[in-house]
Amino acid sequence: MKSRLAFFDHATHQPSSCKDVLDIAFSNDGLDWKGIILEKGKSPHFYPQNVYTPYFYFALALESDLNWNIEANGSMVSLKTSPGNIWINPPKTPFTHDISEPCYFVILAVEERVFLDACPFKVEQDQLQFLNNYNVEDETIKGLIELLLLETQAKGRNGKAYLSNLLSALSAHYIQNYSNYRDLQDSSAKSVKIGKSQIDKIEQYIKENIGSTISVDALAELVFCSKFHFLREFKKSVG
Repeated sequence: MKSRLAFFDHATHQPSSCKDVLDIAFSNDGLDWKGIILEKGKSPHFYPQNVYTPYFYFALALESDLNWNIEANGSMVSLKTSPGNIWINPPKTPFTHDISEPCYFVILAVEERVFLDACPFKVEQDQLQFLNNYNVEDETIKGLIELLLLETQAKGRNGKAYLSNLLSALSAHYIQNYSNYRDLQDSSAKSVKIGKSQIDKIEQYIKENIGSTISVDALAELVFCSKFHFLREFKKSVG
């Protein structure tokens, strides 16, 4: 089965054929889930070049480790992704990937307006900023994707209210944790910068806890800022 996802070339805004290689085992095609695409499948390789999607895009890795390359700051960077890791890409955010080995995935793609309208609290779309995040380990997002996958397999038997609740929970969790929403609520956070002293503090924490799971949430709390602000400012400081 061919993918129903839409990819567009970032330079020309014309449809991209990069999706043609995706082999979809099953999807929510045929269910009345307006603005939502869920697909489970595999691909022998995947080479999107400077493309974007109109969705909030969540790709959950399955089955086996994946070694691949992504473009970041003008150069290719190597990644290793394990089953359960999630790649999250906001709408209209371009990406380039080089995946030359088989990959297995569940993709959840929600159109921008549908996703934001599902949020249970007021959000100002023109003020929100989102990050492209790789190898995210988030049990809440993973669990919600898995519930949507089960609902797809069950042909939507739990009805529209159940689907709406899952989407609302996903939108609220994502916007609060992967955007500048919290910073907008607390204007003082905008002035927070991660300087050398904070970097030293983070490095010391990592050294002391290297044998344990180290989360982005813990590092953000260490320097008293939101996860979104931490990710953005840390990248500015250390590349």
